[in-house]
Amino acid sequence: MTRDGGVDLWLRKDAKLHLVQCKHWLKRGVGVGVVRELYGVMSLLKAESGFIICSGTFTRDAEAFARQVNIELVGIHELQN
Repeated sequence: MTRDGGVDLWLRKDAKLHLVQCKHWLKRGVGVGVVRELYGVMSLLKAESGFIICSGTFTRDAEAFARQVNIELVGIHELQN
C-alpha cells in the first residue's frame, strides 16, 4: 500500500463515503490484488462503494471479485466510450 492508503479520491454523497483508486497500467491488466486492497480499505472505513479507474484493462479474477463487493471497474474501454 502506498502513502495514500490505497485511495486517490474520497467522495461523499448523502453522508455516504465512496472511494476511488486510479491506476496507470498499460502493459498488464490490473489484478485482483488491487481490488482486494481497495475492498479492505472500504471495509475499514465503512465505505458504501468503490471505484477503480485504470488506463488499461482488468484481469478476469479482478472483475469477478469486484462484482461481489460493490466495486465498479472503469477501464480503457469505458473511458473511450
